[in-house]
Amino acid sequence: MVEVTGLYIYPVKGARPVAVDSVTVDGSGLAGDRQFAVFQDGKRCNLKQLPGLMFLTARWQGTVLELLYPEHEPFSLQTDQPGTPGVEQFRGADTPTADMGDRAANWLSNALGESVRLCRIAAPAPFIIPLPEFTAVHGREQQRFVDAAPVMLANTASLDDLNQRLQQPVEMDRFRPNIVISGLAAYAEDELQTFPFSQVELARVAPCERCAVVTMDPVSAETGKEPLATLAAYRRRENHYAGGVMFGSYLSVASPGELAVGEVMKQ
Repeated sequence: MVEVTGLYIYPVKGARPVAVDSVTVDGSGLAGDRQFAVFQDGKRCNLKQLPGLMFLTARWQGTVLELLYPEHEPFSLQTDQPGTPGVEQFRGADTPTADMGDRAANWLSNALGESVRLCRIAAPAPFIIPLPEFTAVHGREQQRFVDAAPVMLANTASLDDLNQRLQQPVEMDRFRPNIVISGLAAYAEDELQTFPFSQVELARVAPCERCAVVTMDPVSAETGKEPLATLAAYRRRENHYAGGVMFGSYLSVASPGELAVGEVMKQ
């Protein structure tokens, strides 16, 4: 029995995960996920560029996005304001953005210690990733700040197997999944082509190839070699596109609907 044991959104790309009990899933992924990103010099930032994002919590309160950072007063942003229109060039496509204003920028810059802006993705834009494995998502409109596919799924048995090989076990949040499942054998997620639930059906796109972000400790933001070094010893692909070290699966949305923790995958 394959069961959903965790659902997570990241309202601001790179910020801490927010656990939810249920979520609406549409063609762009999970509702509320990665709708905002921190920008610097006109480009979105990731954890490698701004490690301080590891300590940022962004959570939804209706249409209000609440931002929290250690030793700073919380900041509330009314997300239904239009913002200042802009365009980000990302992989050869124009992504419409909306800058959320100076108050948000000043709060974030003060928290992160860098001059940054907070932007929302403002309209659907074609997602460009011209690799054979990504045919399912290449050219499709996307309305989230994602790097490779709308949804990332991870398997608890795969993490258990990895942790048996590590001197110091790691938690699942290292891998920043949207959906966590149990009930599959370790790495069996690599082989499934579809993940059908009561309303939502997800389709496999490609394995998730991992970068140095997984070596960042979610508590301290310090980096090391693990778990990437251990994964590389037994989970490396020959024809890789981004380093070749695999953990988890990129998925697209074949059928939208509601998904909840505790749901069991159809046989």
